[in-house]
Amino acid sequence: SVAQKDREVIPAVSSVKRPSYTRKELERLWSTRAGEEGAAPIFFVNDVNDEEIPMLDPKKFIYLESQYLYNISDGPPDDGFMQSCECRTCNASLCSCQDDSEILDEEETRTFAYSGGLFTFDTLTNYVIECNKRCQCDRNCPSRVAQRPRAFPIQIFRTERCGWGVRAAVSLPKGSVLGVYTGDRKVTSELDTGRASYVFNLDFHEDVRDPSSGYAVDAYSCGNWTRFINHSCDPVCSHYPVVWDSVPMMHQPKMAFVANRDIPAKTELTIDYCPQARKGKGKARTKVPSTPDCVCGARNCRGFIYLK
Repeated sequence: SVAQKDREVIPAVSSVKRPSYTRKELERLWSTRAGEEGAAPIFFVNDVNDEEIPMLDPKKFIYLESQYLYNISDGPPDDGFMQSCECRTCNASLCSCQDDSEILDEEETRTFAYSGGLFTFDTLTNYVIECNKRCQCDRNCPSRVAQRPRAFPIQIFRTERCGWGVRAAVSLPKGSVLGVYTGDRKVTSELDTGRASYVFNLDFHEDVRDPSSGYAVDAYSCGNWTRFINHSCDPVCSHYPVVWDSVPMMHQPKMAFVANRDIPAKTELTIDYCPQARKGKGKARTKVPSTPDCVCGARNCRGFIYLK
């Protein structure tokens, strides 16, 4: 985890007129920081215009491959609350880490969310509980997947219509866990409403707490490559809440991205910013004046993007 000494972060995006780093320098910086956690390199590609890199200031933006930034007065969850196991080879029906898991197979037996290192899509709504640093199992445990270092190179590339986007340099099979959304973890009431496109709500189950006291992740001034993932009404990726350094009751999971189909190399990685709209729920189906138009180009495009 990363602790932040204060909240006076200098804006890393909006006030920047010309990037102070070259493309190669930023690739080297971000790839080095990702590599410190064992993750593959990051590249920037622009075949559309002469914009060298995205409009952020690399000297002020903090790259975080897999961790949140925390306020020192409200730091990361105490790992003393985490359940741990003494397994040498974990079995979902026996592993004590899974005591609070609600993921069941067709026979109503407790099961892991992964098979052969791939997400099984048995759930997208329940918390996935992975083994953690207090457990006796090793890094090859079948219940340690989202926490593994990213094994494939990422290209942050300039799209024709949607600014900068993200793609993998290699093909990804369905169920591949791509990474987690990172940034400044904040109480919802602290959020800057003008940064909605950089904010990911961590209260996956909206009925569990007062929304004003829930948690969210703001990737405006710090984060990783996932902040460039664009919206699509027919996305190739889904997301799910996963914990390995906290517990579900704390409502501070990581949000992991997963391929919901086989994805060919250099296909743009996209998610639906408001999946509730596909289910016809509430105001997410109704365009309001402040809602941006959608230009994803999907056959089922709703015509607008609802930023919750």
